[in-house]
Amino acid sequence: MVVSGRVRTPRVETPEWPSLVGARIVITGAAGFIGRALLRALVTSGARSIVAIDVRSTGEIPTDERDRCEVVVCERSILLPLDDVLDGADVVFHLAAQVGTTDSIHNPHYDAVTNVQGTIMLLEACRRVGVRRLVYSSSAAVYGAPVYLPIDEKHPTAPSSPYGLSKLTAERYCLLYGELYNLSVVALRYFNVYGPQQTSSSYAAVIPLFLRRVARNEPLIIEGDGYQTRDFVHVQDVVRANLLAATSHFDGVLNIGSGRATSIRELAALIGGPSYPIEYVPARAGDIPYSVAAIGAARAAIGYSPRISLEQGLRTLRGAY
Repeated sequence: MVVSGRVRTPRVETPEWPSLVGARIVITGAAGFIGRALLRALVTSGARSIVAIDVRSTGEIPTDERDRCEVVVCERSILLPLDDVLDGADVVFHLAAQVGTTDSIHNPHYDAVTNVQGTIMLLEACRRVGVRRLVYSSSAAVYGAPVYLPIDEKHPTAPSSPYGLSKLTAERYCLLYGELYNLSVVALRYFNVYGPQQTSSSYAAVIPLFLRRVARNEPLIIEGDGYQTRDFVHVQDVVRANLLAATSHFDGVLNIGSGRATSIRELAALIGGPSYPIEYVPARAGDIPYSVAAIGAARAAIGYSPRISLEQGLRTLRGAY
């Protein structure tokens, strides 16, 4: 384990999240797509100290954020003991994970070790040092193929991939630790997250793939008929959901999405225009046909509502790929 950076109290006059002022915050997966966006918000929260944990190089965390927090690089995985790092933490944001259905199918053992065993190791450290609040990043993959729409938190969970199963198992461990060991836990089930600096291996990879192909004047590739729907939610809305969850008193599970179903054909038209060339290829086996989140529970429990429409979010990504 390598520790770098230094703790510096951010200079903020009017923080948006007053209950985080003076808090010690730990975030795992801080160098990932969502983690970087969350870390960027945390350094302006008025927190007393922020610890950013990841298995990747500190160079993947932007310099401004890296200079305003303590960075811990776990050279192998989150399976290393983290008691010293978590000691005194008021809130832990747990985003570290093996992300992706395809990778989990190719290597289910690594997926389970990272997402399940890694989470248990973190929970054990939280229990030992007395962490007060844990915000766990879960996934809509826990639902599998929907039996009704929109998908609410009471929808049956039937994961169709090792990734979905590992996220559901880790989520249940978090909630069980909450019941057994007086740890306040909220699990956020993200739908298709997109936004700046997203790679093709992240959530909702279709958006950066489409943007990249348009930038190269290449036809868009759609798997299946393109009428399958997804719920695309901007990463900044996901960041807000995390901060709202951390500063609330709600314990349990919440969907985090936009509440809007968008077909892949609609997405292609938004990105490339109505007459942009499209090539259709066979659908992937096991691909979920339709998905959209019911977000009323998150609105009622933590005051969450998405602020960035898909059209607005896509406009900010023009030229980024």
